[in-house]
Amino acid sequence: MDSYEKVIVQKIPNEKTRIAISKISNNGSGNTSNGEFTIKVNFPLKHIVNIKLIKATFTHIADTSTNDSIILHIDYLDRIESEKTVNNFENSFAILDFNKNLNNYSGGSKNIYTNTYEENNDIVYYCPPISLSYFRIKLCNTSGVIDYDNTLTLNLEVETLNDRRT
Repeated sequence: MDSYEKVIVQKIPNEKTRIAISKISNNGSGNTSNGEFTIKVNFPLKHIVNIKLIKATFTHIADTSTNDSIILHIDYLDRIESEKTVNNFENSFAILDFNKNLNNYSGGSKNIYTNTYEENNDIVYYCPPISLSYFRIKLCNTSGVIDYDNTLTLNLEVETLNDRRT
């Protein structure tokens, strides 16, 4: 499987901007780490006042260990604070909790981690507003950046100053 990346930015009149990110990474793609990558947006998102995580799903072919959670870092989307000074949770955006294991997957077994806004209310507010032209993403477990083949899908909702004006 080759590395694959897809970004869809959808702006509906009188609605907030929706961003769908899909990224497949594997060791054969020449990546030094499958858990760190940058997603570029074709045009900058300007005057952002908040970014909401609608849904995130992370899957990987299961090995002998199962993590309770996957930590999602996205630059400029720091939401979680921790009292520990050396900690993978510090300045992360969201936690994807272990959801289930699919044993009947054609390649063996898959672990699935998820996060939804309805369950966790992950949102970051900006005052003053910011602009972004990329998302630098890092996926970690409690030991550090992950290094196994994976698929990440993110659905984000971006509200800008223009969305607030009627």
